Amino acid sequence: MAAIRLWFVLMVAGLVGASGQLAENAVAADLITQPRAEAHGLTAAWFNMAGVDSGMGRLEYIVLDRGTIFALSTLSVVSAIDAETGKTLWTTRVGDSRLVSTKPTTGIHLVAITNGSTIYILNRHTGQILWKHTVDGALGAGPAISPSRVYVSLVGGKMEAYAFDWETPQMREYAWKTVAEAPGAAGAQAAPAADPKGPAAGPAPADQGGPGAAPVAAAAQPADVTASVPTEAQVSGASLRLLQKQDRGLFLQSFGRIDVEPRITFSDRGSERVAWLTDRGFMFVGEISLHTADRFSLVYQLRATADIVAPPCVRFGDHAKGIRGRLWAAAADGYIFCLNEPDGKLLWRLSTGSLVEESPVLIEDSLYVATRFAGMYRLNADTGETIWHVQGPTKFIAASAKRIYVRNELGQMLYLDKDSGARLGQLDIAGFHFQITNRETDRIYLADKTGLVQCLHETQLGEPLYHVPVVTEEAKPEGQKSAPKSKEPVAPPPPAPPAQDADNPFR
Repeated sequence: MAAIRLWFVLMVAGLVGASGQLAENAVAADLITQPRAEAHGLTAAWFNMAGVDSGMGRLEYIVLDRGTIFALSTLSVVSAIDAETGKTLWTTRVGDSRLVSTKPTTGIHLVAITNGSTIYILNRHTGQILWKHTVDGALGAGPAISPSRVYVSLVGGKMEAYAFDWETPQMREYAWKTVAEAPGAAGAQAAPAADPKGPAAGPAPADQGGPGAAPVAAAAQPADVTASVPTEAQVSGASLRLLQKQDRGLFLQSFGRIDVEPRITFSDRGSERVAWLTDRGFMFVGEISLHTADRFSLVYQLRATADIVAPPCVRFGDHAKGIRGRLWAAAADGYIFCLNEPDGKLLWRLSTGSLVEESPVLIEDSLYVATRFAGMYRLNADTGETIWHVQGPTKFIAASAKRIYVRNELGQMLYLDKDSGARLGQLDIAGFHFQITNRETDRIYLADKTGLVQCLHETQLGEPLYHVPVVTEEAKPEGQKSAPKSKEPVAPPPPAPPAQDADNPFR
C-alpha cells in the first residue's frame, strides 16, 4: 500500500512539472478532482506549486492582479503565476529570508515589497529587482505603489513617500501611457484589465520570461544601469528599468498606529492621492502634486465609529467616461462608509450590525460586504440600498454571471444565486488555507500553506468573464450639480454639515 501511495505522489509531481495542468485521473491530498468539481458545475482548470520550500518555508501571502498571481513565502521568495494557464512566470528571492516581508503590492509594471526596513521594487514582467531603499524606522504594513512613487508606513503613524524615476524618457513615457490606457487608469491598483494579453497586463514574450518560457530565477540584485538602453520602439514591460538614485522622501504624520497597507486612490501626471488607516479609527487621504513634488498634504480624513481593519475599496474616477471616484470603507463595528474620493464627502452610511474584517468588494454596480457573524450583504454601490442579505458567508471569493462564490466559517465554499442570494450548493475547501478574493474575473483560486495553488471555473466559461464597473450616475462637469432623485433610498448629506452634529465622522 505504501508503494502505491508513493507512485501516486510521484505521478502528480510529474504532471505539475510537465505542464501544470490537472489531468483527469490525477489525485492529490488537497486537490479538488475533476469529477468532484463537475458535480458542482465546475472545471478543475489547473494547479501549480508556488516557489515555497515546503521543508522550511510556508506560503505567507498570495494576491491576484491583472491576470497574474503573486505568492510570497515566509523565506521571502516571490513567485508570479499566470492566472489563466497556471504556468510559472518567474521566481525571485527578495532581501534576507530571516527578516519579515510584507504582502506584495502590485502596479501595472511594478511590484513593491518590504523586507525588514528595506523597500524593494521589482519588474512585474520579469521579477528583476529594479530599485531598493532602506528607511529609518520600523515599517508597520505593506507598501503602495504608483507610477512615480512608493508609499510606506511606519508603526508610529508616519506615512512616507519616496520618488523613483524611469531610466530613460522613453521608458517613462511608455509606463505612463500604458497606465493611462488601462481601464480604471487612475492608479496603480486599478480595476482589472479588460484584456489580460494587453500591454499593461499581459505577460512578456516567451524569450523574456512570459508564460511560454521556463521559470526564471531573477538575480536578487538591482538592475545594471550600464546595460544597453532600448530605443523607443524597443521599450516593453520586460525592458523597463529604474534609475538607482535615492530620494529623501516626503512624509505626513497621522494619529495612531498603521497596521494596514495603504491604497492609491488617484494617480495621473499631475497629482496622486493615497489613503491609509490607523488603529484609532481614522482614514487619512494625502495628496502630492507631481508638478512641484515638494509637499505631502492632507486632503481629508474620516473618523469612523470604530477601527477600520481592512483597506478601503476604491473605484477610480474617469470624468471622460462619467465614472465618479469612490471609496468604500468598513469599520469593525459593522458600519460601511461611502465617500466621494476627491474631497471625502460622505455619500451614505449603513450599519450591518456585525464585525467586518474584509474589504468591501465592488463587482459591476454592486458592493459585497462579508461580516464576521451576520453573513453577507449585497448593496447598490452608489446608494447603499440593500439588494439582499444572507446568513453564513464570511468571505467573498469570486463572481460569475449567475453565481457568487463565498466561504463560510466551516471552510466550505458556498455558491449563491447572484440575483437573490439563495444558496445553490456547497463544496468543501477546508484543506485550502487561502482563498483569493477575485475582483477581476469569475475564476476561483485556492491555495494552501505548502504553496499548492488550484484554479476552478464554471464549465461553460472557457474564457474568463471580466468584471467592469457599472456606474448608475454620470459625472457632471465641475460646478454643475445633479438634480436630486426622489427614488434614491439614501441622499448625500449637505456639503457643509453643522459642526455640532454628533454623527459627523469628519472631526
